Amino acid sequence: MASFNPALAGRGRRILVADEDPQVVAFIIRTLRADGHAVFQAYAGLSATELAFAIDECHLVITNSRVGGLAGIDLVYELRARLPELPIVYLANLDRSTPAIEAQLPKVASGDGSRRDG
Repeated sequence: MASFNPALAGRGRRILVADEDPQVVAFIIRTLRADGHAVFQAYAGLSATELAFAIDECHLVITNSRVGGLAGIDLVYELRARLPELPIVYLANLDRSTPAIEAQLPKVASGDGSRRDG
């Protein structure tokens, strides 16, 4: 694991990590802070929403399918409604038998620019 590099701190991004699992949040925070990013954490959906709007120029939100009392997709909808340009990384174990949820997520581009299913 890389250690924090203060020389990178001023060049980092402001990132919100929203997940109800403290171990997942701690791992992501350690990794991002080591790269010089300012990382904010939320374990509940309502606080995640409020924090995303309160962070001055939030650059990225990383969330999961469950965020303390709120479905992660509902957090995504709320953020999209008010901050449509905000990048969001949605971490989930999608079962192919849940096409309704899968259909709500955008398709991602592979490294060569072609489109592929999530």
